Amino acid sequence: MEVFTETHQDLAIQRAKWLSKASQSRSVVATLIISVVFATMSTVPGGLIQEQQDRGLPVYRDRLAFNVFSVSSLSALCFSSISLIMFLKILTSPYQDSDISNKLANKLIFGLAFLFISIIAMFLSFFSGDLFVLDSKMKHIAYPIYVLTLCVVLAGFPLYSEIVKMVVTGIPTSTRPRKIPF
Repeated sequence: MEVFTETHQDLAIQRAKWLSKASQSRSVVATLIISVVFATMSTVPGGLIQEQQDRGLPVYRDRLAFNVFSVSSLSALCFSSISLIMFLKILTSPYQDSDISNKLANKLIFGLAFLFISIIAMFLSFFSGDLFVLDSKMKHIAYPIYVLTLCVVLAGFPLYSEIVKMVVTGIPTSTRPRKIPF
C-alpha cells in the first residue's frame, strides 16, 4: 500500500484539488438556492387574510397551486441545505487516500443528487407561484416555457449519472467525442 501511495501521490493531489473545486462551485450554487428560496418562502403569494376570524391565514390556502408552492419551496430549501452540508464536509475534510476514494466521492454524489432535487423543486415552486400572477390567457403561453426550462435543468442529469458510474465502477468514461451510429 505504501508503494501505491508514494507512486500515485501526484494523482491523489490532483483528485483532492478537483474535489475541492467541484465542492466550492456547487456550494455557491446551493447557497444561492437557499437564499432565493428562503426569500420566496417568507413572502406568501396573495398575502394574508386581514379579517378577524381568519386573520393571518394565507389568502390562497385552499388552492392546489399554493400547496404545491409551499411544499416545493420547503423541499428546495431542505435539499439545498443538505447538499451544502455535503459539499462543506468535502471542503473541510482532511484529504487521506482512503477518504478520497470512498467517503468523499459518496458525499459528492449525495450532494449533487440533493442539489439536482433542490433545483427541480425550486423551479416547481417558481412555476406554481407564477400561476397566481398570470391570468388565464397567459397561463397557456407560460406552460411551454416551464417545460423548456425543466428540460434544460434535466439536461444536466447525464453528467450526474456519469459521475455516479465513475465512482461506483472506478472507471472514468471516455472524454473522446462519440460517433453517431448512423
